[in-house]
Amino acid sequence: MQKILIAETLKPLLMQRDSPFRRADAQVFTASTNDELLRVHIEEEVNLIVSRLDLPGASAEQVFSIIRQGRALRKVSIMLICEATVLQKERCRHCGANTIMTVPVDPARLQVQLQQFLTIALRQSYRVVLNVVVDGRFRNRSFLCRTENISTAGMLIRTDLGLSPGEGVSFSFYLPEGTKVVAHGEVVRIVKQAAGSDEQCYGIKYTNIAEDARARIDAYVKKEEGYRFTASPDQRPLLFPES
Repeated sequence: MQKILIAETLKPLLMQRDSPFRRADAQVFTASTNDELLRVHIEEEVNLIVSRLDLPGASAEQVFSIIRQGRALRKVSIMLICEATVLQKERCRHCGANTIMTVPVDPARLQVQLQQFLTIALRQSYRVVLNVVVDGRFRNRSFLCRTENISTAGMLIRTDLGLSPGEGVSFSFYLPEGTKVVAHGEVVRIVKQAAGSDEQCYGIKYTNIAEDARARIDAYVKKEEGYRFTASPDQRPLLFPES
């Protein structure tokens, strides 16, 4: 699931009916001041921030300097909207913005930029088919399920156990080449099955997984699909062309 943080004043523009942010696997947060924006990002570690340079509160330079210097916080992509002046554009660059857009904003171009973010993010967390038995634990109860697919960010499991978004599970399983993966995760989405089936598919996001296990999963995904990623989502921010 992609987490997006937007300035409250941009909500009418960004959350229109055809907005890519209305995807079921995108969670949107809002902030009315730069101070609130920083607080939300610290708490949620969002994937994308779309804001205005002149948001009230602490200056944009102060807030984004903190974000770009933080080891976990700097992984975010930043889109800033400002006035079409040389000074304001330069301020946006000093904030570390990946994309700079000027007012009046072209809605069509904005939608393209937002869709590009979601498309790249999806590609970077690409999942491949994996059908193995998982030994799980939920509310101190053991259960067995099967995987449907897997990525370095999480996996899709199939089970008749009733799970809800936000609930935590522990699990272990073996990759086809023999590596044992032990991790903890959180339910982030539910995929309803056809009528008459007692099983449902649940999207699980890793919340605690050893780096060597994640590396083994990454190697498996690349081997199966032949993709060569230049960076994983947790290594550097997604980059967009500047205006």
